[in-house]
Amino acid sequence: MSIWKNTEVRRTALWLLLATAVCAVAAALLYLGYSINTTDESQLEEAFALLKQAKDSGVYQAFVMDEVFQKMEGGNAAVAMYYAGDYLTMLENNEDLAFVIPEEGSNWFVDAMCVLKSSQHMSEAEEWINFICSKEAALRNMDYIWYASPNQEALDSYPDYYEETYGEPLDMERYEIMAAPQEVLDRCEAYLVRPVDTRTLYNDLWTDLGILS
Repeated sequence: MSIWKNTEVRRTALWLLLATAVCAVAAALLYLGYSINTTDESQLEEAFALLKQAKDSGVYQAFVMDEVFQKMEGGNAAVAMYYAGDYLTMLENNEDLAFVIPEEGSNWFVDAMCVLKSSQHMSEAEEWINFICSKEAALRNMDYIWYASPNQEALDSYPDYYEETYGEPLDMERYEIMAAPQEVLDRCEAYLVRPVDTRTLYNDLWTDLGILS
């Protein structure tokens, strides 16, 4: 069922969309069959037009960031576009929630720790990164934030870590949300750095939509 075309769905106004241009437009691009990394101006304008149509038709209750926790945990919205790890956090407070990756795909996101080349404490920063990427720290971090680690050894051993820590097996359905299997990743894309002209176009079109981010 498409929220873009279904008039009954549009009247509910129970949908939440991420209040960031890149992620919001990615949803429209994927629906239209385009790459989330497209630099084609006509494709981007088509995606923004679809967002505007949905916004003007009352599809969305709100464009959100952290507000999503209160709204979804409290049952004040029906569907939200948000991050997998945060879904698992919200699930702890509302077991009626469910998670799905659309058949069209999604973005494959990777966070990073970076150090300024002008840092006055380069060695300390590198030590911190080494620590947080170690197996033990990665296991504890995954357990706290519900996001996968790039440390493959920690990722593979997390189910055992969970069972040792909590005395019960890890729900493997939840594990595969945190650490998506390859067949899911195969239909997802990582965001690439866009050319300056494309970033400028995003900013201009997003401003025209009148959505604060």
